[in-house]
Parts: sequence; structure tokens; C-alpha cells
Amino acid sequence: MKDNKFTPDKDFRSKEKLNFKSWFKTKFIPTMAKAGNQRYLAAIRDSFGTMIPLIIAGSIGVLINAIVFGGAGSGYISLLGLFAKAAHSDYTWEQVGNLISTGNAGFDGAPDILGWMQTSKICGLAFGHMNTVTVGMMSIYFSFLFGYYISISRGFQSPIIAGMVSTASFMLASLGEVQFFMDAKGLIGAIIFGIMATELFLWLSSLRALKIKLPDSVPPAVGKSFAVFLPVTLTLMAVSGLNIIILTLAIVVFNWNVTGNNQVAGLKDVTEIDSLFNAIKSLGGEGIAKHLGIDYATNQSWIDSLVTNLNRENFAQWYEGQDSMVQSYVATLVMTTKFGDSSTSLVDLGNFYDIAKNNILHFGLSNGSIDVITGSYIGTNLGPTQFGASAAIYQFITSWFIGFATGNGGLGLGIAFMILVGFFWFFGVHGSNVMGGIFEPIFLMVLGINSALVSSLGYEAAAASGSMGVFAKPFFDGYAYVGGSGATLGLLIMTFCLSKRRELKEIAKYSTPAGIFQINEPVIFGYPMVLNVVYVVPFIFTPVLNLIIGYLFSPAVFGFVKYSYVLAPWTAPWFLTAVITSLDARAIIPAMICFGVTITAYLPFVMLDNILYFKKLKLNDPAKYEEEKRYYGDKLYRFKIDTDTKYENMQNKAEYILLNAESSNEFWAKRMVNKQKLEERKQNQIEAAKIKREKVLEKSIIYKENRDKKYIILEQKIKNKKQKSV
Repeated sequence: MKDNKFTPDKDFRSKEKLNFKSWFKTKFIPTMAKAGNQRYLAAIRDSFGTMIPLIIAGSIGVLINAIVFGGAGSGYISLLGLFAKAAHSDYTWEQVGNLISTGNAGFDGAPDILGWMQTSKICGLAFGHMNTVTVGMMSIYFSFLFGYYISISRGFQSPIIAGMVSTASFMLASLGEVQFFMDAKGLIGAIIFGIMATELFLWLSSLRALKIKLPDSVPPAVGKSFAVFLPVTLTLMAVSGLNIIILTLAIVVFNWNVTGNNQVAGLKDVTEIDSLFNAIKSLGGEGIAKHLGIDYATNQSWIDSLVTNLNRENFAQWYEGQDSMVQSYVATLVMTTKFGDSSTSLVDLGNFYDIAKNNILHFGLSNGSIDVITGSYIGTNLGPTQFGASAAIYQFITSWFIGFATGNGGLGLGIAFMILVGFFWFFGVHGSNVMGGIFEPIFLMVLGINSALVSSLGYEAAAASGSMGVFAKPFFDGYAYVGGSGATLGLLIMTFCLSKRRELKEIAKYSTPAGIFQINEPVIFGYPMVLNVVYVVPFIFTPVLNLIIGYLFSPAVFGFVKYSYVLAPWTAPWFLTAVITSLDARAIIPAMICFGVTITAYLPFVMLDNILYFKKLKLNDPAKYEEEKRYYGDKLYRFKIDTDTKYENMQNKAEYILLNAESSNEFWAKRMVNKQKLEERKQNQIEAAKIKREKVLEKSIIYKENRDKKYIILEQKIKNKKQKSV
């Protein structure tokens, strides 16, 4: 009988361990893989992947508008600005910017020169609308592609019709307000109705009772369309039925409206700002109260204080010191007061949902003085009669996501995304694809909002609006992904510098060029990073550190670089993406800091890998351990091994030249009909291959001869050094 009766015996513990390994391999890993291939997540991933050329094309339109023609608020920082400066060398750069934006340099006696402004406006409209019809309509494109890919995954034979049903259902749920929902705001609605409508349509299409059979003489395309006529009709009727329920609640019961944060273009000319302030002062205290529809006696203290501080030097600081209700009243007053020669306001008072809540002013300051003023207000975008299913999704779901992603929640969302991507990759599942299906719609919404704001307001006013978000999709490519998922470019650099594992150095040699362009599957599956506990910590958390660094340099914290509003190809090197997405050359600084952090983060783990590798090698293969030890300890031996390897590779390359020529001849022998031309081709291929082979062999012989000479010299140097040391 055993004394330790409360301790499981070794056999039991071994069996338990084996059972865990068996569960891990047969249950856990397949579950992770299944999650990566989930139907709807895969369809979302494929839909966005298909849309990338359109989104990049739209971003190029923004680039051309800003860099070439001075649009999107870039002004004199453009090619057109350089031409204008060359033509008017006596103007300051600020005056050149005014010339492009208004047609007048802005100093006393300056003549109107409208050509520069008209060129900027005309070309800006032409190229700027590339963004409108791509990024600005992404929900429509997505709704079609999403239904299309879902139907393909179900094996449906008419996926184009399924895509059309998905798009029609999305538009029907919008109750005709397609323009409001066609950009990034409609993405979540497009996902929900893409699933509901497509799945309902596919189920109805599988019912034989609903199929309409036409005679064989009818063309196949027409026959297929009529076969699904009833399923299409019933699917759209189901969406209409849902609209009836929501409209009833909106009109009869709750008086629902779609309220949203609306941006005002604002003022970027100090003369106009002064004119607006003077117009407000001219109203007087009672006139201000009457304009807002509030009691003057109750609000006299802040109204009189406003009039006293209403100048470009004091107003911003005074405004920030007021409570939220006063700020909302003042914002409403500034945005709705008529001013200037045209006596127009920035926005009509009737557009405001509530003048006492959530109406905000934003300022651009220069030496403490206001030079840009813009605002945002909560307005009624859609009334109860326009409140369909898409409106309900936007009001109760999408608007929260947008506020969360562009506000303080964006950082937490980004960190969660980075950690989950690394976690799935660790188990061999494509983390970017799996998590992209969940998070990518949110980050693309942020990109779409940023791009739309810059296109309509110009960058300075858009940034001052407070509605732009930091965590747009390309932000991650520009800062977090230095070399792809896990920021593995730092690992490759440290492998070259510090690793004692020759096979990893060989992998790094071929993986580094791809890593610079954000492709790191050779690293993930070559090292491998999958189930590699040595590198799991830097692989998951280095992108998080990089993301935080990018966030610190963003307008949300230090304001060193601009917001991301242009989509760059994901295969662009990270530092180029950082510059392109923000159109800010200074973005290369935080991008290179992220590169340094990436290298530093992997450094201790490469050293740890060396220690564990040699410890394991010594235990399991003493002969190999001694050989490796000699390789790194004996300089002459290392030179011989490295040069022998290179010589063998050159010899093998020479042989492969002939083998490739023979394989090519076999390929064409099966395809060419003309025997004479085939023989001529074979002969030419073999002769060319032999000539090329001889050149490579000649180079290898020369290399070997030079190697032997260097070996003798190196051997002599080492002997001399040893003798001196003795």
C-alpha cells in the first residue's frame, strides 16, 4: 500500500497529461480553425478585400486633390501652391494660401485673381468626387458583395442575384434615404440585412413550391431569373413588413428621429470671424436671449460675460471655462447668427434638435488667438416618417459604435484588436482575417468619416470639428504592424544580429524583403511563431506598444501628426503608410520610433531563444551541440563552413539551370503541335542553358580559388595571433 494515498501516482499524471495534449490537438486547434473559417466573418473579409481597389482609388483622388490642386484644406502646401508662389513671389505663403482658397491674397489693396481659386475648385471637384463614389458609397458596394459571398459559401448557383437581393433589402430598409446610409454610416446595417435577407432568400429559393419552371425554349439566363422571382419578392416583402413595425413605433408611439452629430464648415478667415463676433455683439444681451428663445434675466450673467469676452484673443479660453449647457447655447448662437455682407448664418436654427445639449464649438489657435472656428451640433437627420429598419440600426447601434471608436474607447478597441490578432495567430489561425471580420467595419467607418470630413471641410476645419477618429484602418498598418502581424520585422533584424541558430538566419534572409512590405507568413510558419512560447509575449504585445506610441503622437494626445484619412495599400512599408495615410511627412518619426521599439522588444527573447536552443541541443544531440559550439567559437572553421555552403549553392544553381531547361522542354512538348519548331525550341533552350551553366560553374571555380587563398591568409593570421599571445 502506498503512503502518499492523496497524491496521484505517476501513471495517472502521465495519462492526464496525454489527455490534455489529445484535447488540445483534437478539440482546441480545430475549434480555432473553425472560428477562422466562420461563414459570415469570411464573407465580410472577402467583401472588404474585393473593395480595396475602389477604396484605394478614392484615396488617390483625395491625394491628387490635396497634393496637386490645394484641396482638402492643404492650400499653399501643394503643387498649385508652388506655381502660385512662383507667379507671385512677393506674396507670403499665407497670402498664397488665401489666393488659392478665396481668389484674394487677403491684404489691403490686394487684387482679385480668381484663376488660382477656380483651378483649385474645378480640379478639386473632379478628383475629389473619386472619393465620393468609392469610399462615400462603400455600404452599397459592401451590401452586394456580402450577399454574393454568403451565397457562394452556401453553394447557391446564382450568387449575383443573391447580391442584388442583399443590396435591394439594404436600400429598402433605408426607406429611400440611400444617400444618408450609403457611406460608412450604413456598414453595420448592410451587414445585418446582408445576413438576414440573403439567408431568407436562399432558404426560400430552396423550396420547390416557389420555383417557376419555364419552357426549355426560354434562354437559360431568363429561366434562372424567373426561377427565383417569388423568393426575391417574398424577401423584399419581409423587409417591408419589418419597416411597417418600426415605422409604427416611430410615428405612433415613440416619435423616433435619427439625430446625429452634424459638422459646420466654419470659418478659416480672421476677417469673417471678426465680422461674426461683431454681429453677435450688435444683438445685445436681450437680442441674444431672444434669438435663442431663453429668458434674459435668468441667463444675464453668462450672456453679459460672453459679450465682454467676444474677441479672438479671449473667446476660446472663456468658452472652455463654461458649463456644458452654456457651451451648447453659445455654440448655437455662433452657428446661427447672420453676419457679413450676405447676411447668412453658418446653419439654420431650425436644424437643431436641442439648443441646450451637445452643440459644441472647436477652435484653431495661433499664438493664443482664434484663426479657425468650426462647430458641430445635434440635428434631426431623419424624421419619424423616414425611420425605417436601417434608421433604427443606425440610431441604436451604429451611432454608439462611431462615438465609441472615434472617442475615448478607440484606444481600448485598438488594443483588444491587436491582442486578439496575435492570440489567434499563436494557435495557427489567421488572426487578421478572423478579427478583421469583426473589427474592420468599425475601423473602416472611422476612415470613411475622416475622409468625408476632410473632403467637405478641409483638414484644419475637420480636425477642429472634434469628430475625426484616430483609429482608422491604415493607422494600424502605419504604426502597429512593423513587418506584419506581431511586428516581426524587429525579430528578423535581431535574428541577423544576435541569433546563434543558423536555420533561423537562413529563414530571416529570405523573409526580410517580404517583411518590409508587411508580408510575414514566412516568419509565422517558418520560425515558427505558431505555438512558440519563447516569442509569444513580444509577438502579441509589441504591436500594442507600437499602437500606443502612434496614439501618443496623434492629434488626440500630443498632436504631432495628423489624423489618418487616406487608405494606403496594406503591402506598403509601414513608414510610407504612416506618411501617406495622414499626408504628413512628420509621421515618419513615430513610425521609426515604432521600428526601434520593435527591435528592442524582440532583443531579449532572441537571446533567450539562443540559451534554450543550446540547452536543448546539449541534452538531446551532444554531437550537434559540439559542432555548433565549434562553429561559433572557431573563426576559421566558421569561414570554411560558410564558404563551402556558398560554393555548393553555386554548384547546385548550375545544375538547376539545365534541369529547368529540360522541364521547360517537357512543358512545351505537350502543347506545341509543330514538331520542327518544338525541336528548334528544345535545342535553343538546352544550348542557352549550357552556356549559362558554364558561366555559373566558372564563377564557382573562381570563388573557390579565392576562398582557398583567403583561407590560407586567415589561417596564418590566427596562428600569428596565437603566437603573439603566447
